[in-house]
Formats: sequence, C-alpha cells, structure tokens
Amino acid sequence: MPPDLRTGILTLWVATAATAGGQASLSCEGPAGAEDMVEQLCRTLEEVVRDRHGLDPLGDEAAPVALRLRLVASRPTALSAQLHWSSGDAGGESPVLDLTVEDSDAIPASALPGFLRSLVELVDPPLPPANRPSE
Repeated sequence: MPPDLRTGILTLWVATAATAGGQASLSCEGPAGAEDMVEQLCRTLEEVVRDRHGLDPLGDEAAPVALRLRLVASRPTALSAQLHWSSGDAGGESPVLDLTVEDSDAIPASALPGFLRSLVELVDPPLPPANRPSE
C-alpha cells in the first residue's frame, strides 16, 4: 500500500536569511516521493526571495519571520503549492496555486521562478524590499 501523502510530509531543507532590518527563515516540505521537486522549489524560492528582498542564507532558525513552502501535489507536468508566513502572532498564507504544462513531458525549471514569485506576491510576507542600486 503506498504511503498516505498527508502523513508522508517531510521537511527537506531549511535555509535562513538576514537583512539589516531583520531575518527570515525558509523551509520547504512536500509529500513523500516528491523530494527532488521540493528541493528544486526550495532552491528556486530562496533565489526569488534573495532577488526580491535581498536576503541571503545564514543558519539561524530563530528568525522573526518564517516562510514555509508546502508542495501539495506533484506530477511530471503539474504541481500545486502554497506559501505560509508567520511572524510573532501574525501570519498569512497564499491560496494553493497550480502550475501545469501541456506542451512538454515535464515542468521546465524556467517556469518555477515566476510561479514562486506569484506565491510570494500573493502572501506578501513582511520582508523588506531589496535595496537595489538605481539604474
């Protein structure tokens, strides 16, 4: 009998990030058997948060803002995910978003940053904007 996906959730990877204005932790989890996709999504989410908020991984799990990506379902051509944030007594979560491709046998890695940016924008965690030099 295959493991129940609801009980087969496992946390794969935790990264933390810091800025001059505070810190944020990042964790990712998903159903058993989807570890590779969870790891890929987590790495990409870290890049998205770094690009948008200027956060770099540190290693302090006691950060004041916690982001948690939950991969709800994963198939070669479709995935569903949700992003949660918490800070003290406050928190929020995005709706579950779906990403589906019809013209390929697998979701291309190039589709993941836009998908994850949408999740971050929907949940709008209390993170500072990136300090970017003016062009």
